[in-house]
Amino acid sequence: MCKIYCIALLVFAFHGLVLGQENFDVKWSQEFNNGKLLFQADYIGQDNKGYMTISENLHSQLSMGDQTAMFNKINSQGKIIVQTNLIIRFQDNQVAYLKAVSLKGKKYLFSTFWDKKANDKYLLASTISNEGIVEASPKVLFKSHVDNGKRKTDFKLNVSKDSSKVVVQIDDEEDKGQNKKFVYVVFDDQLKEVWSVNLDCSYLADNYFDKEFFLTSKNVLGVLGRVRKDGGEKPRVFFYSLKIHQFETKKTEEYLPQSGSSFLWGVKAEESEDGNLLVGGLYGKENKRDMYSVDGYAEGVFLTKYDLASKKVVLQKQYPFTPALKGNIVNEEKANSGAAVLWGYKVDKIILRKDGSILMLVPKQYLWADTPPIKISMRSPSICVPYSQEASANGRNFFYLKDLIVVSLTPKAELEWFNCVPMRFQASNDITHLRFFSYIFGMVDKDLYFVYNESDENVKIPLVKDYRAIGDPRGDYTSSVKIDKLGKMTKTRVLVNDNKKNMTHLEPAVSLQITRDFCIVSSSDVNVKQTKIGVLKFKQK
Repeated sequence: MCKIYCIALLVFAFHGLVLGQENFDVKWSQEFNNGKLLFQADYIGQDNKGYMTISENLHSQLSMGDQTAMFNKINSQGKIIVQTNLIIRFQDNQVAYLKAVSLKGKKYLFSTFWDKKANDKYLLASTISNEGIVEASPKVLFKSHVDNGKRKTDFKLNVSKDSSKVVVQIDDEEDKGQNKKFVYVVFDDQLKEVWSVNLDCSYLADNYFDKEFFLTSKNVLGVLGRVRKDGGEKPRVFFYSLKIHQFETKKTEEYLPQSGSSFLWGVKAEESEDGNLLVGGLYGKENKRDMYSVDGYAEGVFLTKYDLASKKVVLQKQYPFTPALKGNIVNEEKANSGAAVLWGYKVDKIILRKDGSILMLVPKQYLWADTPPIKISMRSPSICVPYSQEASANGRNFFYLKDLIVVSLTPKAELEWFNCVPMRFQASNDITHLRFFSYIFGMVDKDLYFVYNESDENVKIPLVKDYRAIGDPRGDYTSSVKIDKLGKMTKTRVLVNDNKKNMTHLEPAVSLQITRDFCIVSSSDVNVKQTKIGVLKFKQK
């Protein structure tokens, strides 16, 4: 363990702030002339002319627009060469955009429609051409009756890891006292239904939270939920349940992630390189949480590997946070106290490198609101702030993202190093600003890159733990952090000329990672009224 501490101490400090020496190339489209603010975006593939995206307009999301979504094709120089508004109608009514995907090169736009007279909610799909032409009549994939408006139905979907299938989650609101249940339907690249399952999660709906689901390349459905334990214990005890359904055998099993006798926080599941399951998160010896977060005080991180054939855990590791890591987040006394002082962290990504080594990206994120909540749904592959959590449309809402911890593990899951990217975001109830509060992630070989906005006051602050949060994108600059294969971190101020002109305010939350070293990025003008799009490619130095 001494060896691990020494490594962490060596790699953690910043090695200076470099101005203008960017570790990526970015090419922007025409300046702000499309008159739109993008709210969420999906990448649907490329042809020999450019990269294709579908984006929802912010005003459409807020029911103030006349379009379902917008199609953009961007060439390698960052220029928009095709742009079309997509308007899809069903039963003579406009539908609501849900998500766009590519399945074996075939492009589909999924949408929903609520027939309020019949109290039916539809899941629809439309094909899209490479030039942004959408078929006139969408295909009905699923219809759910919403019980006179007393119950709600939510549709969510994910693409399998090999991009050959899409799995749809149909979530009908349960009556009080019933178990949480989902319907999952799997469609192939022709949108033909191949499997379905009614999955009982085995726990009361009132006790089941933070559910996520995925479909592996071996046709295994995973459903991960955070479950509140029954009983009068205070603070309430939570644990995680991973339901595993193998469509080909029609068998369902449950795996309860554990890390010794610890309490678990911020758990994430991912398919391993051999088609089994990796489950990672944080652990703590005490059931202790801050009032602002469901993810409690953590001692460190853990990673397990679950073998689907034997139904056994074949790998289990846990690593405590080092004083060096904690010292860049809290004061020296707390860092060296030996106590669990880091709270609110959750695993956002588990990433497998080409050599089999493993990365865990672990940001601190939480939401505080003091008025009755509504649902705000905003998503992107690069997103890590909790946009999909409940937030209030009126009054004070604060979304926080702080201090992204990076964990590097060998192919055998032995710890190489910890490091921490000092992101500090605070977004208030102006939801148009949420686009600025996330990060763009890139990787070239074993070098890691994080691009994000931060307060311009941080240039004058010597200690990372004292950095200030950005609360308004107009008072920011953009930084890029590089972490090399040994864990050494350098920070670069980027887009300097653009920021001086008050023209480029990067929007990580609506930027799209296409490959590990290439992204489609979005930015807006100083008045946060219009968007421009570009392409960004990371490079080694």
